[in-house]
Amino acid sequence: MSTDLVPLETQSPHSQIVAILLCWFLGIFGVHRFYVGKTLTGLLQLFTLGGFGIWSFIDLIILALGKFRDGENRILGPVNMEMRRLSPPSRPIPVQGRLEHMPKNPGYNDAELMRDPLEDKFDQLEKDLRDGTI
Repeated sequence: MSTDLVPLETQSPHSQIVAILLCWFLGIFGVHRFYVGKTLTGLLQLFTLGGFGIWSFIDLIILALGKFRDGENRILGPVNMEMRRLSPPSRPIPVQGRLEHMPKNPGYNDAELMRDPLEDKFDQLEKDLRDGTI
């Protein structure tokens, strides 16, 4: 499947994965072409049994490469159209420098927030051992 980013305005609402599955299982009947709105070529594939299997096989390759277009000449989109908008960025976002802008907790200082709660108990235990109270 294609990994090239396509502007959402030029993407088809038809799913590339659904078209691939239709072509794989029902390609000789041209069902994938009916699905994307190419009725005339769908009928041609239906009457010629997918161009004797050759035409539907070529369609399968073009679909897998992500270059297949629908009846309105738009590239087939992913299963969920929002997927491209919600996908994570291609490079990691640095965390350093982002924490300074976070609001501080009122009533706590940074040293108290960073301190492990068990550390106090261990400090008390060490003190009691040194003093001989245990």
